[in-house]
Amino acid sequence: MRNLREIRRGIACLVLAGTLGLCGCGGDAAASGSLADENANGSAVVIDYPEMSTKGTMYGVVLKSSETELTVQSDLGTTVSFPITEKTDVSEASGGLAVGSTVKIRYSGTLNGNSAKKVKIKAISDSEKQPQIGQDALETAGKVILAVESGNLSALADVCAYPLIFDDGNEKKISTRQDLVSMGRKAVFTKRLVYYISRTDLFMTGNYSEGVMLGRSAPNIVLTNNGDGWKVSGIHLK
Repeated sequence: MRNLREIRRGIACLVLAGTLGLCGCGGDAAASGSLADENANGSAVVIDYPEMSTKGTMYGVVLKSSETELTVQSDLGTTVSFPITEKTDVSEASGGLAVGSTVKIRYSGTLNGNSAKKVKIKAISDSEKQPQIGQDALETAGKVILAVESGNLSALADVCAYPLIFDDGNEKKISTRQDLVSMGRKAVFTKRLVYYISRTDLFMTGNYSEGVMLGRSAPNIVLTNNGDGWKVSGIHLK
């Protein structure tokens, strides 16, 4: 995969930006989306970087929604489910809460890990921060993340294209959906795969020569579109 170096550089930039946002570095500069520094001559240099989720605001890609709950994959690589009601203000969310759409959630209260049961949503609007891949690819990526996090092999098999490349150190082709399901959860959902897929930042995920890659150089799950929609074409554990 010839663009893995670029992908690693992108991940490194994400980690740096996330660290700045989470530790509160940058003060007002961080809130405005720029960071002041000095170059070798002592003059100020302003570095622009994407907005990040902070307390009270979350940027996310919609993974699923119902009348009572909204689940998003945040730009911090966390899956968070917010309680919603018919009174939740979505007037500024042009795409509604459609799966694969990107939203900005303003809320009050404190998140408890990935749980948002004790927070109250103030409003949901369009996200000014946009991902690099399209909504159709994001929709499939979201299904993959939910399937991997929950250990639902049947759900993952539903979004795979066959024959499917499966590499656990010995690359092989999985011919049918039933063949994949028959392998069992433990063979597919390794701890490392679950860890890296569940922490995917979909805002930073980009297209490369073979499609869209979730995870890292290994393990990863690759999505491709061969004309019939985005589907999983490869699962690489090593």
